[in-house]
Amino acid sequence: MRKIAVLLVLVFIASCAQVPKEASYPITHQEKMQASAHWQELAKEIAARVKLAISEKDAIFIAGEDESVFDQAMRAFLATELQDRGMVPTSDPNSPYALVWDVQEVFHRADRTNDGALPFGLAEVLRAVFVGGMEQDYIKPHSEVIISYTLYKNERNLLSGILRGTQIYYINDVDRGHYMSRLSGLRPVTYNVVDH
Repeated sequence: MRKIAVLLVLVFIASCAQVPKEASYPITHQEKMQASAHWQELAKEIAARVKLAISEKDAIFIAGEDESVFDQAMRAFLATELQDRGMVPTSDPNSPYALVWDVQEVFHRADRTNDGALPFGLAEVLRAVFVGGMEQDYIKPHSEVIISYTLYKNERNLLSGILRGTQIYYINDVDRGHYMSRLSGLRPVTYNVVDH
């Protein structure tokens, strides 16, 4: 009988164990890229950081991994912004510095809404009454991009990173193609044919 009582106590204790409850992060703001002007603003931020990282007027190679609309625009914007700050943008990969970026697309399949606490809901209603646009703020896009960039210093063909940054933005779901290569992520492959 004692063994059964101990077993029942153990079963009771195990059934009381709980997994951590789901909780949201505190409310924050995340910018949404919706226009080419927003890409230009990002280029300005990157160029300002590059200017603080290097003092020389050495040439900076602006690298681009693909031919997406975003990639082409960023190369142009960065060249302008770097030049406006007294730096020398170039297309020579053997330059003393190289600025490289990468875009990672994130697509969330679940519904994304702000259905938070009562104060947040009341604030959204008041905003909708006086400013408008509650539905757009309530429903979030499924698409985000994570844009990372690195400034490398070329020292005898050994690249060392001297500046790095990463930023996250919402994007409109229908604009996802702006951030992907025209080759849909496929890279050309070169084969060498050798005659034996």
